Amino acid sequence: MPTSDLARLARIARLARRVRTERRKASSAALAPWIREVSPALWCGARPGKRYWTDCYRRASDYLLARAPDQGPCVPLDGVLLVHGVCRDDRVMWAHAWVELPGPGGVVFDGVRQQFYDREGYLRTLRATAEAAYDAAAMVAQMRAWRHYGPWHDGLLGHDSVRRLGAAVAP
Repeated sequence: MPTSDLARLARIARLARRVRTERRKASSAALAPWIREVSPALWCGARPGKRYWTDCYRRASDYLLARAPDQGPCVPLDGVLLVHGVCRDDRVMWAHAWVELPGPGGVVFDGVRQQFYDREGYLRTLRATAEAAYDAAAMVAQMRAWRHYGPWHDGLLGHDSVRRLGAAVAP
């Protein structure tokens, strides 16, 4: 491949990284009003201030495993669910995982951003749709069967992690 083609590809890759960075900043800013204060016990297993872009399935699973009876270092919490679904903006739909916590008020933990959010605000902002939910036991069984963190269901994206949307498809 000629050097000029390689240079052009490198410029395109840099531009794509900048676009991803700006989209991530925009979505984080849009989620900021929905951040929720939670008890210190819920922060066990989380890493505030860290970002794990493209690692949502693992980070959400790790948070749930930390709370599973006889599995992790945190106080077990009944009713916690690992959720697999999709999020979208006007151009792209992507696979995503998050944790829904039990109790009044509806709080979710986003493993990518290592942050807690109001459930309704989170779902509305990311235009998220839940496709499958797993308690700790079901999650462990799926992880053993599939030998990865997910997704384990046949959802809108099949086994793709992202899909570009045509202008007529986006709501």
